[in-house]
Amino acid sequence: MTRRDTLKIQLEARDIDVDLLPMGMERRKLNQSSWDGKNQTALLTIEFKFYKPKDPLAPSSQPRDPPLTLLTHKNDTKTPLLSLIRSRVVEGIKSKKESTHPQWVKQLVFPDADDPESFTNPQCVMAAKINPLTLKRLVKPTTKGYYSLDPTQPLSKSLRHTEFVEFPTIEIWDEFLGTILDARGIVKQHEERPLKRRKTNSKAGRAAIAGLLGGYGSSEEEVEVEPKNVLASLEEYDGDDGDDEVGSGGKDSLEDVDFGALSDENAEEIALNPAALLELMAKVRGGEPWAVEDEAVDWGDVDDPEPEWH
Repeated sequence: MTRRDTLKIQLEARDIDVDLLPMGMERRKLNQSSWDGKNQTALLTIEFKFYKPKDPLAPSSQPRDPPLTLLTHKNDTKTPLLSLIRSRVVEGIKSKKESTHPQWVKQLVFPDADDPESFTNPQCVMAAKINPLTLKRLVKPTTKGYYSLDPTQPLSKSLRHTEFVEFPTIEIWDEFLGTILDARGIVKQHEERPLKRRKTNSKAGRAAIAGLLGGYGSSEEEVEVEPKNVLASLEEYDGDDGDDEVGSGGKDSLEDVDFGALSDENAEEIALNPAALLELMAKVRGGEPWAVEDEAVDWGDVDDPEPEWH
């Protein structure tokens, strides 16, 4: 039994199907996968394809840039997929090959040091074979289906119920819009990805909140607003009109009413003279009478005969 056969048996025991090619095939020449018997783990060759996030201002007809491809070896299947991806990106940064690892690749897999909470894990997918019966049930016909791989899980778990030839080719996207299949080859429903939180400046945020509060004060300074009731509001409505000569300043005049004391809290404790209230209401109407004058009512023809009751 060859080492390739041992690797195939060990992977299939972990629900990972691998198809091995005959001698002379290019993909077989590139494959350096092996089984580590001492640590009981597979060391796989993996081809990573990084897709640059699309410019939101670019027209929809503009074709997407070709992916950045990295062929890597000795990827331990006990290590989480995202950790493997990051380690390969770091290796490229240390090698100072800017053409191999542009800045957007780092932004795709690493959180921003200034705002780490805004980071969202990239979407990792791998091409899958679609069942012909499944193709007939698709609303939008397609010839390509993909497995969705959880980047936070160990590679051995992420690759469960998948199938590949010689070694995996894993695509890394900011947002993948292709057809996703589950372990049974059935198309999965599209899942909404969490929105990336925008960066916020703490000082600008506090200034914005202060602007919204306006005259309501802040946590450091409280502004007391004297409560007013309906009668106090009526006083302000006509308080500046000096031409009115309502009231004589006697016992029942408006001058005897303490409007400042008529708040919602102690209104029940104030006994307001009915004559003063009427005087206030008359002042608001400008001296017009409150009573409604009698108007002639048309009762119809009074000479009409009364109805006969049977």
